[in-house]
Amino acid sequence: MREGKDSSKPFYGDCWPGNSTWIDVLNSNAQDFWGNLFSYDVFIGSNYMYSFWNDMNEPAVFSTESHTMPMDAYHVKSDGTKRTHLEIHNAYGALHQRSSYRGLLKRDNNTQRPFVLTRSFFMGSQKFSAYWTGDNSATFGELKGSVTMILQNGIAGHPFGGADVPGFYGNPTDDLFVMFY
Repeated sequence: MREGKDSSKPFYGDCWPGNSTWIDVLNSNAQDFWGNLFSYDVFIGSNYMYSFWNDMNEPAVFSTESHTMPMDAYHVKSDGTKRTHLEIHNAYGALHQRSSYRGLLKRDNNTQRPFVLTRSFFMGSQKFSAYWTGDNSATFGELKGSVTMILQNGIAGHPFGGADVPGFYGNPTDDLFVMFY
């Protein structure tokens, strides 16, 4: 991904590992590169039992005011066509998880159905991964919201999802812990 719409510089921002850059999943070459990182000769020590978690793939960027990729950053498709992040923001996570899924399929010669878990998903994402609702708080309001979200996503065609149990932030009461489960 590139810095601003007129820049040829890669975009850098902060996420969990510190200064980071992101795979331009709109580009098929970048999708292939990402998928090939799962091969056994690259991911030494992994095996067919490994599942993968695509976290922070909104994409999350701690060093911006919006905590995501700047909307004027742009992506470059393999044919050179440019798209601003504003145009593809909602699909970014889905393209990322699809790249992971395809890489895992290729790694195992299409003999194993991969399990990919994602936090950012979009229409069609149910073909490639399960999802979870993201970081939530250990409160009764968050429990209610997570159940509502999971049920609505199921009705919309994405039935394989869940929430952090019993919440990512905070300390649940015993009752809340049981209710989350």
